[in-house]
Amino acid sequence: MLKTIFVILLLGTQVAFAKSSKYDRSAPNPTPSPDSAVSDASKSDSVKIDSSKDSSKSGVTTPAGDKKVDLTDLENRYWTAKDTEFNVVQNRLYTKAHRFALNPMVGTDLSSQYTNDYNIGLQLSYYFSEREGVTLQGWRTSASPASFATTFQQYGAAYNYNSPQGYIGASYNWVPIYAKLSLLEKKILYFDMSVNPGLGLTLLQSNSFGTTVNQPNSISQSAVTASIDISQQVFLSSHWAIKLDIDNHIYPETIYYAGGGQQPANSVAQNKITYSAIFMLGVTFFQ
Repeated sequence: MLKTIFVILLLGTQVAFAKSSKYDRSAPNPTPSPDSAVSDASKSDSVKIDSSKDSSKSGVTTPAGDKKVDLTDLENRYWTAKDTEFNVVQNRLYTKAHRFALNPMVGTDLSSQYTNDYNIGLQLSYYFSEREGVTLQGWRTSASPASFATTFQQYGAAYNYNSPQGYIGASYNWVPIYAKLSLLEKKILYFDMSVNPGLGLTLLQSNSFGTTVNQPNSISQSAVTASIDISQQVFLSSHWAIKLDIDNHIYPETIYYAGGGQQPANSVAQNKITYSAIFMLGVTFFQ
C-alpha cells in the first residue's frame, strides 16, 4: 500500500514539472495573415484619428484614415496681442501735428439776459501733435439792450448791469476724437473734436437802461475768467477747415448803481458769479 502511494506522488510531481517547463518556453511568433494585417492597419489608423482630437478643435476636418496636422501652434501665433492692437481710424488724410492754424470767427452770447452780444475775433493755434496744442484768442463784443429791457422802459424803470466789451485768453487743446463721416453716401467728411480748458479776462463796462436814469460815469472791469471750450473742425482740404466753438466761461463781476435814486452813482449794487455760453463759428487756415 505504501509503495502504491509513493508511486502516485512521484508521477504527480513529474507531471507538474512538465507543465511548468512547458509554460517557461517562449511561444513561436505566428505568421501574420493578410486579413490580420488589414485589421492591424485599420486599428493603427483609428489610433491616429483618435490622437488628433486636439487638431480637430481648429475646425479642420479630413477623411478617415488621412494624417492630420496639429494647428494649435499656428492658431496661437495668429491670435497674438500685436495682431489685435490697431487704430479704429487709420491713415489720417489731414494732419495737424507741428502746424499753426489761424481762425477768424464770429459769434454771440447764448446766455445773456440783458444784452444782445455779437462777437468778432481771431484765434491763433499751434499743435504739438495730433492730440495736443495751444490757442491764443481774443474778440471784440458789440452789445445792445435786449428785448427784455423794453419792459423796464415802458414802466419808466431802470436796471443796472455790466455790458460785455470783449475777451482775451489762452487755452490748452486736447483732441480725443478724430472721425470720418459719410455725407449722403457721396462724400467722406473728416473732423475732430477738442476739449480746451483755459484762462483769460472778460472785459466789462457798467451800464444801466431806463427812461429817467443815465449812468454818469461808467466803470470798466477785467474779470478773471475760467473757460472750458468744446471745438469741432470739419476739414475741407489740407489747409482749410470749418470750425465751430461752444465756449463756457465763468467769471465774477461787480454790478454798480447808476444813480438817480437813494443809492449814489457807481456804488456797489451786487457781486455775483456769471456763466456765459458763447457760440463761435469761423474758418481755419493751416499753414
